Amino acid sequence: MAAVLKVAVVALAVIAAEKKFTAADGTTVYNIRQFLEQNPVLMTMRTTYSSFNPCQWYQRESESDSGVTVSTWVYIHNTNRTTRMGDAKNWSFKGTDTMWLGDEEDGIDEKKLIYQTTDGDCGVIQYDEYFDGSVKNSYELLVTKGKIRNVPEQCKNFYLGKINGKPDSSNKPEDLQNCKYQRNR
Repeated sequence: MAAVLKVAVVALAVIAAEKKFTAADGTTVYNIRQFLEQNPVLMTMRTTYSSFNPCQWYQRESESDSGVTVSTWVYIHNTNRTTRMGDAKNWSFKGTDTMWLGDEEDGIDEKKLIYQTTDGDCGVIQYDEYFDGSVKNSYELLVTKGKIRNVPEQCKNFYLGKINGKPDSSNKPEDLQNCKYQRNR
């Protein structure tokens, strides 16, 4: 019986470690691949990125061992339609918590999962754009469909702490009321 209990404890520890682990410097490292697997559709609730569309979400299209293909979708209320914003992007995984795309010549975009709730229904992404020796940094607060009207407080507080007063854009209640947030093919 003790052996069975020991195996169960070890299995639970391994499962918990997959979601996040603590780095040598004491910071928590989250698993972006697992976050995207668990949440194939994520709404951008708030962002410091320069362009923002109300009712915009990311949708995972496919995944491999080395990366993930993600599309950006938006619902346009006055036309009552959903449309994809540009082509799907092929991101490559870099370590446990980061994905990137681009090249040295044209610039590199990097997204790092810096926080997620225990349930994995809300996360904060640090988005860095590297171009011509400079870095543009922004943050995104992403939630699942079930949390668009009730963003977890700890996730919102982490995001607000990271942006530290930097201007951001967010979905307003009327944006969410009209939003046709869904998985598309």
